[in-house]
Amino acid sequence: MEILKTKLSRRRFLQATGAAGATGAVVGSGQIAGLKALGEAKAAAGDGQTKITTSICGQCPARCGIHVYTTNGRVHAIYGNPEHPIANGKGCPKMFLGTYILYDPDRFKGPMKRTNPQ
Repeated sequence: MEILKTKLSRRRFLQATGAAGATGAVVGSGQIAGLKALGEAKAAAGDGQTKITTSICGQCPARCGIHVYTTNGRVHAIYGNPEHPIANGKGCPKMFLGTYILYDPDRFKGPMKRTNPQ
């Protein structure tokens, strides 16, 4: 019970958590026991109807390279292009949500008409 009686300073707390984190990183080598490394998710392109189109993402100014997976004329997946020099196959959540933005029922599908005379 002497442990509970000692005062724990902020400095001592930060030292202990830093040491524990470093030990965990070295001993665990980046993996938690019982969990396998997450493989790269890819859409199935072997059915003959899936078409992969290489393009760039327009959701932000970075313009990362993407692969757009289309089946029967409908986009079902968007993944990063590993050969593109900007993002090397990685992307932000906006890129992956491009499919939802494309098929959003509330999105504008044509030019808007100005109703204000000025």
